[in-house]
Amino acid sequence: MYAFLFTGTINCTVRQNGQVLKKAAYVVISTGVESKNDVLGVWMGEKYCT
Repeated sequence: MYAFLFTGTINCTVRQNGQVLKKAAYVVISTGVESKNDVLGVWMGEKYCT
């Protein structure tokens, strides 16, 4: 059981097929009732939106 869920975005620059692109990495972190932190997932977006 998770007491809290935190979502966030990390903006990063990546090289893909010889091009330098800006992308967003989405992160979901949880804190359980016993104060244990877990990373539930990290997903890369297709493009970075400003």
